[in-house]
Amino acid sequence: RWLGDIRRYFPSRVVRVMQTDAIAGLFIAALIVPRAAKLMRETTGVLMEFSPQGLDLEEVRRHILTVPGVHEVHDIHASTIATGLPVLTAHIVIADKCFTNGEALEILRQARTCVSEHFEVSISHSTFQLENALFGQTEPEETQHP
Repeated sequence: RWLGDIRRYFPSRVVRVMQTDAIAGLFIAALIVPRAAKLMRETTGVLMEFSPQGLDLEEVRRHILTVPGVHEVHDIHASTIATGLPVLTAHIVIADKCFTNGEALEILRQARTCVSEHFEVSISHSTFQLENALFGQTEPEETQHP
């Protein structure tokens, strides 16, 4: 008789445990999935080298052009590296005399200040290639872009 009672009791307990286990698993998945999706979006942005959200590269280019001595800005790129740090690179065309009279360093300083202080996305890590007008013409045509 007691063996029959155990057989009737045991399956109902197992079913309840399995149901509870399934509900707990769904709860844990509900906690993990949104965070995993956010992490995937951020990782994709870093790997695809998307421009930082909220940064308009054309506006950055126009602002750098206001720096005295800057004649042209091209090959401007911005991305976010793995640490979340936005970075920017650009080629800046200046007059030949700027390389010999010391103005090049001042132009470089002003360009760095420009991108780190004047935009919603502050870019504290920037790399600028200063060049004269003839240097840019030596690049292959297929690599030249605004």
